[in-house]
Amino acid sequence: MRRLKAIVAGLGVLAGSALLALPAAAAPGAGTYAPTVSSRTVTVTGHGWGHGHGLSQYGSEGAARHGSSAAQILSFYYPGTATTVVANTAIRALITERTGHLLFASGRVGLQVRDGNGVLSTLDPSVAFWRLAYAGGYLLQRLSGTSWLTVRTSATPLGFVQSTSVREWAASGTTTDFSQLTSRDYRGELRLVWDGGTTTTVNVVPMDSYLRGVVPRESPSSWPAAALQAQAVAARSYSAYKRAFSTGRSFDVYDTTADQVYGGAASYTSAASSPVPLEAASTDAAIAATAGQVRTYNGTPIFAQFSSSNGGFSADGGQPYLRAAPDPYEAYSDNPYQNWTATVAVSSLQALSGLATVTGLVMHRQTSSGGHVSTVDLIGADSAGRLATVTRTGDELRSYFGWRSTYFSVSSLLPTPSDFDGDGRSDAAVFRPSTGQWWMRGLAPVVYGVTGDVPLSADFTGDGRTDVAVFRPSSGVWYVHGLPAVAFGRTGDVPVAADFTGDGRADITVFRSGFWYVRGAAAVPFGRADDVPVAADFNGDGRADITVFRSGVWYVRGAAALPYGQPGDVPVARDFTGDGRADIAVFRPSTGVWYVRGLPAVAYGQAGDVPVARDVDGDGRAEVSVFRPATSTWSARGFASVVWGRPGDIAIHP
Repeated sequence: MRRLKAIVAGLGVLAGSALLALPAAAAPGAGTYAPTVSSRTVTVTGHGWGHGHGLSQYGSEGAARHGSSAAQILSFYYPGTATTVVANTAIRALITERTGHLLFASGRVGLQVRDGNGVLSTLDPSVAFWRLAYAGGYLLQRLSGTSWLTVRTSATPLGFVQSTSVREWAASGTTTDFSQLTSRDYRGELRLVWDGGTTTTVNVVPMDSYLRGVVPRESPSSWPAAALQAQAVAARSYSAYKRAFSTGRSFDVYDTTADQVYGGAASYTSAASSPVPLEAASTDAAIAATAGQVRTYNGTPIFAQFSSSNGGFSADGGQPYLRAAPDPYEAYSDNPYQNWTATVAVSSLQALSGLATVTGLVMHRQTSSGGHVSTVDLIGADSAGRLATVTRTGDELRSYFGWRSTYFSVSSLLPTPSDFDGDGRSDAAVFRPSTGQWWMRGLAPVVYGVTGDVPLSADFTGDGRTDVAVFRPSSGVWYVHGLPAVAFGRTGDVPVAADFTGDGRADITVFRSGFWYVRGAAAVPFGRADDVPVAADFNGDGRADITVFRSGVWYVRGAAALPYGQPGDVPVARDFTGDGRADIAVFRPSTGVWYVRGLPAVAYGQAGDVPVARDVDGDGRAEVSVFRPATSTWSARGFASVVWGRPGDIAIHP
């Protein structure tokens, strides 16, 4: 389901309720809302590196360590494919960094030039350097002193060929001194092509010779043979697929991560330096052991995508053999990219979406069992305060923020409870009925309210800070510090301050005898008079769900009843896991035990304690926390206790 998280997934409508649509609620005070660029941050927890389609290179290594053969590895990552042997024909690799440059080569014994008709001509070995240029036609030129002399012209592309390799130089059009320049050896032919208004260098090379420069660039040569063989077959299959669809282009594959990394045979740091091999014996052996092998589907080479790490769950690549599925093999690898984290400002989410406020995120994954994110709904309000939802793909978020993969989760965007200073951490705060004072730890006290008022903890203005606010049962009037008073409710009503519309501002709401009244909306019958009203965002869409707790059973509007707890328990709906969705939880006063659905029970507290579930450290996760009225002590599991208040004070919490 798109809306409900696992804890309420699949739940249906409370029997007997006549459900009404909620129109957008009015702001607490007309003309008081101004969109605020949030200073909050969220934590992104991710897994893997790369698109996650097809073969995971680290997963392949783990599978090989676990005893899988190359064939078994390939069948796992490309299900439904078969092995076919193809001829060792040429592949055309674009040497990307030489785009826009001329092609320079060392004069060696046996160096030849090939024209567009395939005719080879041997070049004078006494010439130290040759180059190919384009000026309305192709030019073969030799270096003579400090000048380049044209020795041949051609209407078709020209290329350098040598039986071993061609040494190509990173030179410019005016270069005549090569002593300090870098260079590389490439097998096969290096061809200059005028393409799209610029010169390009294309390496035309037999497939398996090309793979000798690919496999050690894509997988460490120290990996097990089965992993290297699987990489060789995947790279060969990918190249064969791309070659089949390169009609009309001057090349088949890029030499970068745009396709697969290709380095040639060797590199040099200067004219006098020794060659640094870019091929390895182990990967050469893997290529030879799988000579000609490709994976096919319905008889044709597959789009054999691969990436560094899928994080333990492969991503859907849009092909029947590129499926989204759990990957157990990454756990057996030495994968440094299995897990990663990032911190993102909520203001950046606002910029990405174009919304003035972002109050909720709903992540839609590729499978019902989890994995990579396909799309994300960013929920909030536009600059005019109108509710809005903007959808972005997981790939868009990955690209925008520079994340390693689309296998990620974002910590809670739910408002931090009792955060009066907007730093993302809950503040210890009390209301003193005898004086009408609010005491927020670290802030100056505020006189606001009288004896009998009900203090509220909510952000009514959308600025990311909890507002000082009270509901006066005797008159049904709401008082929010800095805003006009609002008469909404009557004696006996239970005030509920939560954002039901998703505009980032708490709505003035009361629960009365089984009816919910949200200011600016039609009444909603849901529950009965003796229910405990609970308002929390259980699905991460930025909108609080109308919910009641009754004798150990939770009723969420639009969902089936969920037994969790027992009579006498105190419902506590907070985000304890940091996934941006409130968790169903109860505190049992008789034993001091907390029960959070899906987590182990925790004994923390005693009879008489008030469960407050604060986010003490600002990590987006509520801590198991209590306030002890007898001693005015605030205690959060894993943190030092704080004494704040005095007997008779009321703890401020949602």
